[in-house]
Amino acid sequence: MATVQKRRNGDDSTSFLAWVRVGKFKPATRAFQTRKEALAWADALERELRKRRDEGGVPRIPWTHRYVRFARDSKSSGLTPPRWRWRRA
Repeated sequence: MATVQKRRNGDDSTSFLAWVRVGKFKPATRAFQTRKEALAWADALERELRKRRDEGGVPRIPWTHRYVRFARDSKSSGLTPPRWRWRRA
């Protein structure tokens, strides 16, 4: 989802900050001089990210697979996996 926020700069000028958040991708931000430019950029980026997500451009790897891979690779590199504490409700 795209969000545009009006910002006042230190020199009393105005800029517009565009935020784009689509699941499985890191949030993206960029500042523009006009709201129209910010909305155009945000809509185009959001469309591109949603297209990539729907086409399968983002691999879905369960956290257990990532943890097992880290534990296996850490033996050779000398790292230790994090210790997780499970709390029961």
